[in-house]
Amino acid sequence: KNLAEWPFLLGLLAGFVLSIPPGGTSLVIMARVINGGYWAGIRLVQAAVLADVLIALLMALGVGLVTELLHSNQRAAGSVIGLFLLVLGLRFYFTRHHNGNQLSKLAHVGVFVAVMMNPFNYLMFAGVMGLLNTSDWVQIMWALAGIWLGCEIAWCTTALVGHTVRTRVDDDHHPTLRGVVAVLMTAVGGSILFATWV
Repeated sequence: KNLAEWPFLLGLLAGFVLSIPPGGTSLVIMARVINGGYWAGIRLVQAAVLADVLIALLMALGVGLVTELLHSNQRAAGSVIGLFLLVLGLRFYFTRHHNGNQLSKLAHVGVFVAVMMNPFNYLMFAGVMGLLNTSDWVQIMWALAGIWLGCEIAWCTTALVGHTVRTRVDDDHHPTLRGVVAVLMTAVGGSILFATWV
C-alpha cells in the first residue's frame, strides 16, 4: 500500500529516522543526562520534540515560504547552531564538579533553536507533507501525532543511552566520560561553524 494512506505511520517513521542519528542535539541531551540524570535529559528532550513538531506544522502550512526563509538565512542558522554547541561543549568540559544544574535552563532554549534552524529537518518534513493532502487537516494531525511519537521515541532512546553509560561508569572514570562528550560537542559545533563560513 501507499505509505501516504497511513499518515500516522508515515509521521512515526519520519520522526524516528530524523531524530535517531547522533549529532549535536544528541550530544547535548547525553551531556544533560550525564550531568543531571535521566529525567533532566528527558526534560531537554521535550524541547527538541516540540521544535520538530513545530517544523512539521510549518511545512504543512507553507513549504515554499518556510524553505525560502531558511535558505536565505543559511549562514545565520549554521552560526547559531555551531556557536551553541561550541560554547556548551566548552562549558561542559571546563565545569569539573558533577552538578545537575551545570547545563543551565538556556540549554532548553538552545536545543529548541538548534533543532528549529537545522535545514535537514525542514527537508524531511517537507517531503512528508508533500506526500499528504495538506488541505485534509485530519490527515495532517495524524501525521503530526506520528512525528511527535517517532521523535519522542528516538530522543528518549538517546537519553537512555546516556543514562546507561552514566550508570556503568564508576566515579573514577566519570570525568573522562564527561570530557569525551564535551570534546565531541565542541568538535561538532566547530565543524558546523567551519562548514558555514568556508
